[in-house]
Amino acid sequence: MGLTTFNNVKAAEVQILLDQLWAEPSTSKSYGVKAHALKAVLENQTAVLTELENPDQKRDVSVKWVDFCGDTSADGQYADNCTPAAGDEGTAKKQDYALDVFITDSYSVAQEELESAVVSYDQIVATGLAAKIKNIIERFNAKVVAAIAANKGTNPFPGAYSYDNVTKDTTVVGADYGVKKLYPYFMQVSEMNRSQSVYLLDGGNLFQDYYIAKKTVANDNGKAEASMYDDIPFRHDMAGFAANALSANSFLIDKGSLAVANRAKFPSLQKLAGMKDGGWIHTSNGNIMRYSIPVNIPDLMPMMFISQNALKKQQLLIDVQHSVVCTEGGLLLPTWQLKLRAGVFANPIRCNAGNTGILSFVKAAE
Repeated sequence: MGLTTFNNVKAAEVQILLDQLWAEPSTSKSYGVKAHALKAVLENQTAVLTELENPDQKRDVSVKWVDFCGDTSADGQYADNCTPAAGDEGTAKKQDYALDVFITDSYSVAQEELESAVVSYDQIVATGLAAKIKNIIERFNAKVVAAIAANKGTNPFPGAYSYDNVTKDTTVVGADYGVKKLYPYFMQVSEMNRSQSVYLLDGGNLFQDYYIAKKTVANDNGKAEASMYDDIPFRHDMAGFAANALSANSFLIDKGSLAVANRAKFPSLQKLAGMKDGGWIHTSNGNIMRYSIPVNIPDLMPMMFISQNALKKQQLLIDVQHSVVCTEGGLLLPTWQLKLRAGVFANPIRCNAGNTGILSFVKAAE
């Protein structure tokens, strides 16, 4: 592939190679994306953030609502009143939203240095894209975990465990950190928190317990544990939690408590098809090509994921700018700059300020 032959068609061919890199076990180990927390939020969000995700406009959104959270009920009489007093008017509130996460990465490939390379130029370009996308998405995933931790709410039922009202963490003794003790407790906590549908995101504490439960499900003494795990959808994210020093944590999260918005500013490769000069834009600073590519977060193995409702989203979009840089040494460097534009938002419509829909539990050191 020469410098002058890279165009929207070639970019689409490279995209196919990129998908193959993610699917092939020998390369997915190095370039596959680990973003379990991000995928869990995407699958369980209920918010629609169309205005933020519109590729044609950069917009901030102000969500306004009126809450009627106060308890104004009172004892009355059997007889009706023909001249009742005015009722509760509610409290006006609003929450402003804007994309606030912008993660970039880039790479260059010197064509002169690869003239005798065994690997094809297309394959090298695809590998570079895979490596940088992995960096970007996993960095974003760590930010999603950080957002979860930042929105911890008040535990309405600490039960037999220690609860810190400052950190919002409930510390569970290590011996109880298994499905037989923890899940019945989580069910009661969910009931007290008025939760209708929850999922569990874990830093790795329950990984082995879950694995054993699923492997012993056929045994008479193993059916109960596996069945309890089915009551609350479970996913771990050891990498994302470790990046935030949260490996000891587990989060019980209401469906819809969090949402991810993602905007692609540049057109898709399909929209570039048939464009003049193959998608290249001629500027005073040189020629560039701008497009966006979809990133599918891989499905997780059954050991990591039990069941969820219908997927809300299955991919993110990353903007790519391709240009050629001439170095002082005379090398021509085809360069790819990648950018993710996104945001992680907590649902503001809560009557109880302490009820964020996210509860934090920590496994005590043994």
